Amino acid sequence: MFYLNKIFKPVSKIDLKRIGNKNDGGYLLNLKDIEYASNFYSFGIGMSWDFESEIYNLKKNQNKQFKIYMFDHSISNYFWFKNLIISFVELFFLKKKFFNYLLKFFQLKKFIRKKECVLNYLMISPVNLKHANIYKLKTTDLNEILRKEKKERNNFIKIDIEGSEYRILDQLILNQDYLNGLIIEFHDVDIHIEKIKKFIQDFDLNLIHCHVNNCGPIKDERYPTNLEITFSYTGKDNIQQYAKNFELPHKLDMPNNPKLRNDKIIFYDS
Repeated sequence: MFYLNKIFKPVSKIDLKRIGNKNDGGYLLNLKDIEYASNFYSFGIGMSWDFESEIYNLKKNQNKQFKIYMFDHSISNYFWFKNLIISFVELFFLKKKFFNYLLKFFQLKKFIRKKECVLNYLMISPVNLKHANIYKLKTTDLNEILRKEKKERNNFIKIDIEGSEYRILDQLILNQDYLNGLIIEFHDVDIHIEKIKKFIQDFDLNLIHCHVNNCGPIKDERYPTNLEITFSYTGKDNIQQYAKNFELPHKLDMPNNPKLRNDKIIFYDS
């Protein structure tokens, strides 16, 4: 079994839908949040944009105007060029790897050619942090991004930025009146538990789902350190409380790594 602080226990009962990959890169959310949002922000893409692609298809079917903004400084053209060269050198040993990179590159280029999709090669980090300049990276942050938009509650955000999420928690609180949905992956939960507690307590959206990312370390074989958390605003004033004996993982949850354990979650007081 996995043990988590009760702060991570979902507070409301909402029908959930799985969006994205079958394993790592797939998330459970409230479909109504997608329906009502018109701006979607993905912080951290890597080599998987199935989540964003499925959002695109859902919104296209609604026949409403929308935009998908993706941010990831690590997948610039240099990233693809470097990995294609490396895998080409290894071509005789790892043919599949080379062609996978090539296929992914063209799939990404095709996806971002859609008028609703924008890929920004920018690092998500508070723009006043000078340390990022050491690596000559261009940065942006939530304050800067939302400053360009109309102040409406029509923004849905997905965050998976490998630990940098803690640097923008205060910006999420500051801009929470303009958010109708949030998926955030918390890394190193055992180290940052007090920051996370404060964020959840101060954040106005409902915590509707919690999933253990089993790719991360498990402390003392019981306490996971990587969590995927979903927040929802839709239906905030008309929610059903979960029964005390409800269980996680949800029936739609899938292990991030199918070869590793995906145990039942027990919530404890602290």
